[in-house]
Amino acid sequence: MNSRLAKMFLLIPLYSMCIISGWSTAISQGAVGCWSFALDSSGNVIAGVWPGGMIRSSDGGNSWESIGLDTIGNEIEAIAVHPNGYIFAGPYGMDGLYRSTDNGVNWTYINIQGTYAINAFAVTQSGYVLAGTADDLIFRSTDLGIAWNRIYSSPLRTLSFVFGNSENLFVGHLFGISRSSDEGTTWQRVYSTDGSCYALARSPNGYLFGAITVGSVHTVVRSTDTGATWNTSGSGLPLYNFVSLIVHPSGNVFVGAWYGGGGGGVYRSTNNGDSWMLSGLEDESVWDLIVDHVGNIIAGGNSGIFKSMNNGDTWARTFTITSVKQGETLIPEDFVFHQNFPNPFNPSTHFEFSVLQSVKVKLGVYNVLGQEVAVLFNDIAHAGKLYRLTFDAAGLATGIYIARLQSESRTEMRKMVLLR
Repeated sequence: MNSRLAKMFLLIPLYSMCIISGWSTAISQGAVGCWSFALDSSGNVIAGVWPGGMIRSSDGGNSWESIGLDTIGNEIEAIAVHPNGYIFAGPYGMDGLYRSTDNGVNWTYINIQGTYAINAFAVTQSGYVLAGTADDLIFRSTDLGIAWNRIYSSPLRTLSFVFGNSENLFVGHLFGISRSSDEGTTWQRVYSTDGSCYALARSPNGYLFGAITVGSVHTVVRSTDTGATWNTSGSGLPLYNFVSLIVHPSGNVFVGAWYGGGGGGVYRSTNNGDSWMLSGLEDESVWDLIVDHVGNIIAGGNSGIFKSMNNGDTWARTFTITSVKQGETLIPEDFVFHQNFPNPFNPSTHFEFSVLQSVKVKLGVYNVLGQEVAVLFNDIAHAGKLYRLTFDAAGLATGIYIARLQSESRTEMRKMVLLR
């Protein structure tokens, strides 16, 4: 989840029954996964599900209905809801975004040349909409998403936004965290790492938290002085990739994890990050987290949507999507190929794919000259199985590589970056 990841974003504060390890899933049909969340103007939860599409729950995540984009075939990496009710959806692998001005009834595609994938949105006090992309750019719209202007360009892939207070906006990116006090026009680096900050969150007491992964650091960092300085939080976190982060109104901090063998889980801190314990979902990759208007915690993972009604102690699962538009489906025609994670990577990264029906597929990796450098899979893939594969780039040079998954009737490619 997620580029997801370049998957993955947490948006704050724009303003995602069968007990399983204390967690519950709200949608789980085949290999359906959830990448992004937002709350609409009525407090309903909106989720972006893989392999593309928007769903909404009006009952706290117990049931879901489709609100469109079911057939675009791309993950929805980021969602934003403007205070006037407009909904913005950022699909992976497309030069632009979708906007709905009527609460998800109709959607309009808006091209933004050079975006490739929108990883995060933010809405400023002035009502401007910011879109951070996987191509190291930040775009801003001052007219509710009709026109977009590039306001920032750097080699720092945007991964998440959060407001520290009414003046300061923070962005999590490749190699650290930066801050803007002018609604995104200029940025100042406030935290540096050899990893990436995939998610940011702000607690009721003003503390800021950042989920750091890739490189030598796999942890949550914390700032107690409005982002001026950052320190590693306490013990209890495994060496996983942390990709989602929220703070509950109670003050408890939750971080979602992913690791290459599958799974990851949600970890909770009840003391502002001084220590952490597993809360649940250890067999699930947790791509995004959100708290709804009544305090329920909802988590999006590779197999569905999960919910806790008691601050992470126990969770419940439902399997129903209340309505899906006739003729539309959440299942791809042939296969679904996830973006690798982590990305950028060094020296290894991981891929996931699944097929609707058994078919022979080949997953190869190629350099920018088109030369094959690795074959990860070349066999019959069986329906109903999620394939997880690792690409080890030891011995290869820094640069851009292309992963290509191909069947007899379809080919999909994913761009990835090896950074030494």
